[in-house]
Amino acid sequence: MARMTSKKTLATLLLTATAVLAPAAAAVAAPAACDAYSHKCTTVEGTKVVRHPAVEGTSTSLPFTGAEVVLMSAVGLGALGAGTAFVVAGRRRRAAEPA
Repeated sequence: MARMTSKKTLATLLLTATAVLAPAAAAVAAPAACDAYSHKCTTVEGTKVVRHPAVEGTSTSLPFTGAEVVLMSAVGLGALGAGTAFVVAGRRRRAAEPA
């Protein structure tokens, strides 16, 4: 039984990998011939960007582009705690009510 499951798992894994990698391989492959309607195919040439010598950076640190993760985590944990407290209080109140 375990052998059958192992074969099924392997087959599923191979099928999934093929389904994921096949479109990527097709996208990377260069077309064999120009199949444009007008037969005026274009090519993309690379460009080399050269930094102008007058533009020199003097800063040794990177700019801050993130967020206050600790503060947001604390607020999120506080919201989870408050929500849990409200649910518990509501259940206790319903349990204490006479039927």
